[in-house]
This record gives sequence, C-alpha cells and structure tokens, in this order.
Amino acid sequence: MSDIRESRPPPPSWINREFVETALNNDGNGEKVTVESFTVGYANKEGVGFMSHMFRVVAAIRQEDSGNHPKVHLIVKCRDQQGQLQELVEENNVFEMEALLLSEVMPLVHGTLRAVEWAAFGPVAARCYWSGGRPSQFLVMEDLSEAGFTLAKAGHQLDYHHCLAALRAYARLHAASAKVLEDLPHYKVVYDPSKSADERQMQLIKQMCDKVFSAVANALKHCPEYDRNAEKFTRISDKVVEGTNRFRTSKDFSKVHSPAADVQCFLNANASGQLQRQHFDSLVVEYHGTLQRTLRALAMHQQADAYPLRQLRADMDRAAVLGLFNCALRGLHLGTESHSDQVGQAFKKSDESSAALAATYSNPECVSYLKYIAPIYESKGLL
Repeated sequence: MSDIRESRPPPPSWINREFVETALNNDGNGEKVTVESFTVGYANKEGVGFMSHMFRVVAAIRQEDSGNHPKVHLIVKCRDQQGQLQELVEENNVFEMEALLLSEVMPLVHGTLRAVEWAAFGPVAARCYWSGGRPSQFLVMEDLSEAGFTLAKAGHQLDYHHCLAALRAYARLHAASAKVLEDLPHYKVVYDPSKSADERQMQLIKQMCDKVFSAVANALKHCPEYDRNAEKFTRISDKVVEGTNRFRTSKDFSKVHSPAADVQCFLNANASGQLQRQHFDSLVVEYHGTLQRTLRALAMHQQADAYPLRQLRADMDRAAVLGLFNCALRGLHLGTESHSDQVGQAFKKSDESSAALAATYSNPECVSYLKYIAPIYESKGLL
C-alpha cells in the first residue's frame, strides 16, 4: 500500500486548515467550528477511481462554548484531470450534477423519508458538507466508514443480503424522489439526459465500449464452447451505444431516469450468476414491494397503482441493453482493487488498454458470470 501511495503526488495543498474549516462551517447552523489539527491522505488505491481522486481527512475540531475536541472524518473527492473519460465528465457536468444531488436533492429526499419512517429512517447517501469548482472541482462528504458502514469484500460479487439491502435503499430513494419531483417539478428539467447525447460524446462512449467488450470477448474466447459468444461481443459496441442512446432519449421514460434502469443496472453489475439464477425474481419483487410501501406511506397512491409489478418487469426488459452494458463492466468492478494500476492505465493510455483490461477481466468470478449471462442476452437478441 505504501509503495502505491508514494507513486502519486501528495494531496493537493488547497486541502488545508482553512478549506476544512470552511466545509465544516457550511451547514448553516450558526455554530462556529475551529479546526485545531487535521491529517489528509489518499482514501483508496491508485487506479481505483476512474474519474476522480478521493482523500480522507481527519480533523480535530473545537466548537463554540465547548471544551471538547472531537474528531470529524471527511472524504474530499476532486476531479481527475487526466484520461479519456474526462471529456465525458466535463461535457456532461458530472461533478456539478453530483454536487446538486448530494447538496440539494438528497437532503430533501432524507427529509421526505424521515417524515414517514420515523425511528426506522436511515440515510441513502452520505452527507455533503460543501462543493465547489476552484481550484478544482470538489465535493466534501462525511466518511461513512466512521458511521459503521463497510464495503463488500473487494474482488467478489455481492451476496443476497448486500443486494437486498441495496435494492431496498434504491426503492426508498425512488419513491422519495418521486415525491420531491412532485413538489418541486423544476428538478425534472435540471438534468435532461436527451440533451447530452451529442455526436462527440457518443463517439467517446463507443471508444469505451470497444475496450470493455473487447476485454469481455478476450475472457470468453479462452473458455471452451464460448468462442461464438466471444466473437459476438466484439461486434456489439454500436448496438449497445445506439440502444443506450435510444433509451436515454425515449419520451416513454422519465427525463430524470427510470427506476427499472437502476434495478437492471445494479443486478447486472453486482449479483453473481448463481444469485441471479436463484433469487433474481425474488429480489425484483422485494424492490417493488418496498417501492409500493414507501409510495403509499407518502400518500402517492395513484403513482403506486400506476406501477404494478408487471410494469416494472416490462420496463426492465426494455432496459436490457443497459443490463448488457453493466454486465460487461463486471470485470472492472471486480478487478479494480487487485489490478488498480492496469485499470488506471486502460482509460488514460489507449495503446495500453487491451493488455491492462485483459488482466482485469481474468477474475474467476467475472469469467463465471460472463459464461452465465452470455446465452441469456443472446436469447434476447442483443448478441
């Protein structure tokens, strides 16, 4: 770990005492916080973040009228300025949208859920203290690890209980978001995905798809009886880009997003083949049940009635192209920790991407999942 960290430059100098104090005093409660001391270091391994750098800050603070010096744990996320994905980040205003969601929308979502869940309430996102664009785009968030949250084991797919917890959180988020959008409809047009699908961005997405699907094909071609599937993966980038773009611009879907798309993407990116065989349907049912209960608790009975389980399943079928794309990303999800250097290079140096991603997609769990899912998407006509 130390060798990896030493290969990178030190954390930016602008993450200093004044910066941390400004973030902590940005909540508007009127209580002044003074930072007595602080430390800052990288929060993850090199290459783990494709579009950003993450830093962990631990600050000893002094509050007005208090002699205590509690410690506050923060995560500072700032944009990576290098790599082929950065053009997409900039043109899609990724950081600006994330800042808007975390600093404005999520507090509204949490307030909406808290009003009906009472003691059972739990947040669905980290608290955002501050965001800005100078000297670099940044977000300052709470460090959830200090609140008892832990990450799933790196290099492994999520088990049933992790998937169930995530889908229930998605359902609560979707229901509360529907209420927020009903009360504050201007958020519906703050981000319209159909406006961001210009030719240049589609070209960049196509380049990324070429790399990812090539890595998938390379992993499958070494598996007996899967040569035919491997060959098909090398030819589907255009279809996936076109289908994804069509899905984004379809007027049949919300301009904000479709809940079915989130469920499809999550399960295809994280649930193992065995888990999908045994529990895919029951997980979808659990998601839908939580969605319905939360909508009705929010007195959104008409919206709940308009979205029965059969409609969710139909929407998920229509979002299958997003599932295919996310299952192809499985190697990145599983291999980022163990092959962080290679992953980092894959999206920064195009001439080294093939070799880098080949190592990443060698994870046995990834190969096993690709073997399971390839015939399914072939039967759907997507391969």
